[in-house]
Amino acid sequence: MTCFRGFATLLILCPALVLAPSIALSQSALEQPAGEASPSYDLSASDLPDQITQVACELEVGGDLSLRSDGKVRTLPTSVVAGIRYAERVLTGPESDVQRSVRYYEKAQATIKVDKGGVQPTLGDDRRLIVVDAQPDRTTMFSPQGLLTRDEVDLIDIVGNSLLVGGLLPGRPVAVGEKWDIPQTVLAPLVGLEAVAHSDVRAALGRVEDDQATVILGGRVDGAVSGVSGELEVKGAYRFDLTARRITHLELAIQEKRGISHVGPGLDITAKLKMTIEPLANAEQLTDERLAQWDLEPTPENLRLAHQARKKQFDFSYHRDWYITSDEPEMVVLRLVRRGELIAQCNLSALPEQSPEKLTTMEQFQKDIRFALGERFGQFAEVGEWTDEHGQRVFRVVAVGQVEELPIQWHYYLIANRTGRRVAAAFTVETSLAEQLGDADRQLIDAIALPTEAPPAETASRPTPVRNSPK
Repeated sequence: MTCFRGFATLLILCPALVLAPSIALSQSALEQPAGEASPSYDLSASDLPDQITQVACELEVGGDLSLRSDGKVRTLPTSVVAGIRYAERVLTGPESDVQRSVRYYEKAQATIKVDKGGVQPTLGDDRRLIVVDAQPDRTTMFSPQGLLTRDEVDLIDIVGNSLLVGGLLPGRPVAVGEKWDIPQTVLAPLVGLEAVAHSDVRAALGRVEDDQATVILGGRVDGAVSGVSGELEVKGAYRFDLTARRITHLELAIQEKRGISHVGPGLDITAKLKMTIEPLANAEQLTDERLAQWDLEPTPENLRLAHQARKKQFDFSYHRDWYITSDEPEMVVLRLVRRGELIAQCNLSALPEQSPEKLTTMEQFQKDIRFALGERFGQFAEVGEWTDEHGQRVFRVVAVGQVEELPIQWHYYLIANRTGRRVAAAFTVETSLAEQLGDADRQLIDAIALPTEAPPAETASRPTPVRNSPK
């Protein structure tokens, strides 16, 4: 979804930040009485590999999202309420350039509403083991048990990543009232931005009671997601246990405004997060024996996402640079976006079944393409066919032409299996961007599988529609 990697496209109505009484601070709490020396407190984490914690999150986000349709912009009210709980085992030390943890999700549920409709996404029971891999330039979540769907990633990849909250600490002794800047490299993944252009977010040590240090923070962040700039106002507070040397409670409130992107709506929302982090002696699902059976390293293969057409006519996996912008019963539309630039669009369409003896020929496929393009058609640049690893017959035709004097390439594919099930794919790319597309179209096509048996029953990973009660 967006700004909050998990729930930024569809978020929940909530009031301005009201922190819990145990964390709320007034400005006077930062002021020391005249003549009194303030002691310093070491606010540096002692996180070590293999520590296990229990993390519980409550997220409420809401406001309006903006969509562009038929040249007009529509504004719709939207809301999300989410509850997430998981055990987390840290796999790397604080000195590592890469931070990594593995989680087992006991609970991951949300109710998302947009206008009068809504869904309730869930995390599949066979995808509850999740690895969090935080590189210097990106943070990624995947399951070693199998590919996640985009809905599942959006459900769990929320603002305030517990693996990264230690970055809010100054890492040195500070006195009550002393302030420090929060690094942009810390802020970006915590609030779901891909890049931060400017930030004045600062933190200050508020009070210390019973070995519990309370820190408040706030400021403005200007950044971008999917190439679209956003403005965020951040307020928050956290509690640091001076004995355990870790953050045990975090609350954040974020107000964001963002324009419409190639793959997401515009936003005018407010989000509120409450997170608790408690030590856990052990977690049965995160023992050495349990984890030994899984590959916890990110690879191009396990970072792909899975998708199944709504009528189960076909399924496929895809690179995370592709975004599904429309998922209708007969067609799935994807857009390839890299560094905010729209590279290509792909339309995947299920076709009526044909008798295996009467499947479309390459000649007929080309005639159909020429007819569909009409006056836009220039010439065929490439033609090829093969049998893929699923035993499916694949036709590929590249046509070139113009749309309003702009040179365009169309990469057409027709896939058919031995039972006569078929799917067509049409990739549209400006000729000047064809090199950036590279073989991304072929990679997507190679991952399409047509069923050879009756469609399976509905799976839990697809969001469940929310039915409004009649008034």
